[in-house]
Amino acid sequence: MRNFLLSLLLIISACAQDLPRRQDDSVPAQVEQMFERGLRYLATKQTAEGCWDDSQGNEPGVVGLATIAFLAHGEDPNHGPYAK
Repeated sequence: MRNFLLSLLLIISACAQDLPRRQDDSVPAQVEQMFERGLRYLATKQTAEGCWDDSQGNEPGVVGLATIAFLAHGEDPNHGPYAK
């Protein structure tokens, strides 16, 4: 029983360890430029009502995906270049 408890304690402590963090989590410059161009495109094509002019641009799912793109990049809807 004692060996079982010792083994259990060792296994639990090993599982509780944090995963090693990667040293470089930065986004490559080329990917960042592509993301910025995409956000600029969405911002310039967006209408005053908050949707887009194409056939699917006023669907809630499309508007939601575009909003997620802005938020995923860390944009604040109240401040910054895309705040309106």
